[in-house]
Amino acid sequence: MTNDQQTIAYLRTPKAIRERCDRVLDLAEANQLHYFGCDLTQLENVASYVIQVMQDDYPDFNIPFHSRWRHFEVG
Repeated sequence: MTNDQQTIAYLRTPKAIRERCDRVLDLAEANQLHYFGCDLTQLENVASYVIQVMQDDYPDFNIPFHSRWRHFEVG
């Protein structure tokens, strides 16, 4: 396996994904991202909003599975 292939294989691992997500969160909390930020003081409000949307759209909480794969489903 070439070095590029090893790098790609590593970047596809859950460990690598978590590391990069942690880095993005750190940058967002430090207000060092160009396109979005993170204000954790609003976390409770966001959670309440998401729960309300779920209750409105799926009152029985039978929420359909979602993944990128489902983006290819049409019709």
